[in-house]
Amino acid sequence: YLVPFHMLAAGPIAAYNDYASKPFEVLPLSKNDVMDAVEVIARGLFNKYVLCFFIDKLFLNGFRSEGSAFALEMLMFTLWSYLDFSSYSNIALGVGKLAGVSTPVNFRNPLISRNVIDFWDRWHISLSHFIKRNVFMPIQIALMRSDLRSRPLLFASFATTVSFLLVGLWHGLALGWFLWGALHALGLVGVRVYTHFLQRTLTPVRFVAYKQSIVVRIVATVVTYIYVAFAFYPVAMMGR
Repeated sequence: YLVPFHMLAAGPIAAYNDYASKPFEVLPLSKNDVMDAVEVIARGLFNKYVLCFFIDKLFLNGFRSEGSAFALEMLMFTLWSYLDFSSYSNIALGVGKLAGVSTPVNFRNPLISRNVIDFWDRWHISLSHFIKRNVFMPIQIALMRSDLRSRPLLFASFATTVSFLLVGLWHGLALGWFLWGALHALGLVGVRVYTHFLQRTLTPVRFVAYKQSIVVRIVATVVTYIYVAFAFYPVAMMGR
């Protein structure tokens, strides 16, 4: 469970309960299973050694640029990070399938997320679940039990902040990563507060219409991408 060779380099993070719940017996692979696994591995290799290569050569400069060139690099670095990281996860997914080892999906098109909560439901899913299961939920449950009054928004905001400060430090024990985690925590809490505000001010019909609006979806997706990209600013600045 702890040392599957194909997941050691870059995840996904396999939870023990998920691993133990799978059938222990490895079933023979069909021809379609093999082809699906090879396709996933090939996609990961293409993303890593073709797309990431060209993005790196064309747009990335170690964040030494200034002005609009720097802003463009921040935006393209986010795309590069997704392709690079997800490529390892795709390779692990394919190898796990060939080896008969249960390997969780780690990315679900995170760059089209409509908000930061949606982003973390799609980006590094296994880490999000790990943090939610082992940090967020215990803190929230403890707070709910310690207070006679129910303040779910406040408790969820506090648990989110602690969780993502730890996520930042998990990426690196440095001030830049701490601030990166703080910015993601701020984005997550902001989405919760904004959603709560909409639910209190809009009728249920108007709230549903708001969520289903194509214009709102496009604007929200663009804003989320920009926010996620520039949340990396403290790390970029301290690495210059």
